[in-house]
Amino acid sequence: MREALAQGLGDTTDRLPDTSEACHGVLADKYGLDAPRLIASDLDGEHTGQVATLETLLPGSRALPPAVSDERLEAAGAAIAKVHAIPLTPEHHLPYRPRPIAVDDFAGDRRAGRIPTTALLQLADERVRAIGTPSQESVFVHGDVWGGNMLWAADICVALIDWKTAGAGDPGVDLGELRKQMALQYGPDAPAHVLNGWQRQAGRTAVNVACRDAVAALNTPTVLDGWPGFAENGNPLDAAVVSARRDAFSKPRQTTCRPDVPSCHTCSADRQQRSLSDTAGGLGQGPVNNRRHLQERDS
Repeated sequence: MREALAQGLGDTTDRLPDTSEACHGVLADKYGLDAPRLIASDLDGEHTGQVATLETLLPGSRALPPAVSDERLEAAGAAIAKVHAIPLTPEHHLPYRPRPIAVDDFAGDRRAGRIPTTALLQLADERVRAIGTPSQESVFVHGDVWGGNMLWAADICVALIDWKTAGAGDPGVDLGELRKQMALQYGPDAPAHVLNGWQRQAGRTAVNVACRDAVAALNTPTVLDGWPGFAENGNPLDAAVVSARRDAFSKPRQTTCRPDVPSCHTCSADRQQRSLSDTAGGLGQGPVNNRRHLQERDS
């Protein structure tokens, strides 16, 4: 019943100082999103001693199955596309989100020397920063979308949960993260189905996909210790194999280019992916297990 109980946000020293968890409920109710509804909140901790929200109980399971259908992957993409249909400019409680899981910045931590780095990761980060991250529009974003933050009934996505990092940003913030997560968990064919579902629901073609994929891939510890992944037979994978899946996800893919646009974002993203891939075949070896991130995902 965790989705219905007061979801204490606990010590906020490692979190962004906002109340996105509560604010998402207002938008969810206004736009009819598949998400818990806000019943009550204690944003200053006056009554509960910590920032907390009380939300409605929804059916479904957040457990990660060892195998998924194409339909489920497409439903995941469609679910987040519904969120992106809501235009939103950044505001105090729903700030701008430049990347998924904004509480983490692995690239920034490596640049500052707070965690170990490698020549490969350093060069990859420099090239991403040099190219820049194009923004298409500003919409409502979940900020931490993956299978564990979705409630499922068979292949139907009942709701998105855990909105602590919600805000405003480019739809690619969520789309890149969801594609990456499904690649880690279910292999290299999964991201295409996520994209198909997103595009079908959105009624348009996603842009800057390769670039946003790269941003999502960079915002991970290099050794994905403790991150879930499954083999074709359903057996869990170790950190080395899951990390290899991330590396494969970061390699260049076919994109649709617009030669009539001199500064085509797709071309820039494709060049970015080639740069990353040419540097020892993608995003490689590196830092440490993100305990803070894993603890938040289990909360």
